[in-house]
Amino acid sequence: MSMKTFRSRTIALAAVGALTITGTALAASVHPHANKKYGGTTSEAKTKGQKPAVTFKTSKNGTQLLNFTYQTAGCSAIAGVSASLTKQDLGTIAVGKSGTFSRKGATTKRSSGLSQTDTTSTVSGHFKNASTAVGTITFTQKLVGKGVPVSKSCGPEKVTFTATQAKPQQSGGGGYGGY
Repeated sequence: MSMKTFRSRTIALAAVGALTITGTALAASVHPHANKKYGGTTSEAKTKGQKPAVTFKTSKNGTQLLNFTYQTAGCSAIAGVSASLTKQDLGTIAVGKSGTFSRKGATTKRSSGLSQTDTTSTVSGHFKNASTAVGTITFTQKLVGKGVPVSKSCGPEKVTFTATQAKPQQSGGGGYGGY
């Protein structure tokens, strides 16, 4: 093989390699659709026949998840009460340039009768494609009695989730189904 042919093939191979690497990097950098609703369920078991939900809306430019919420039965059984799903609101979460998102240490407080449940949550995830987000939610809960000596903790508990972009309803109404 001549030196000229060798150089040509080397340059061609280098160009193909560069395009492959660039294409892989671009494929890994997935962002959500802007200004859309997403929803799905977590891996937590059903409670009273209902699968715990996860929902959020993307910002107008797709760089934030707005009103990120998830449901959990959590540690309701610690106090001997019937388990029911409660909504945990983690607020706004930034979406990074690579399509990843995370929020650490978000705390919600729920009062009920003589007790209060403090839930501390951490969420992390990424967009598999512009219409699907996957991730993990880890939370701990502390049940504190109001005027009674009750203080119990549980966790950390870990659940996974998948959320997909809501589809416009087919039959009138103009709303979105399911989320």
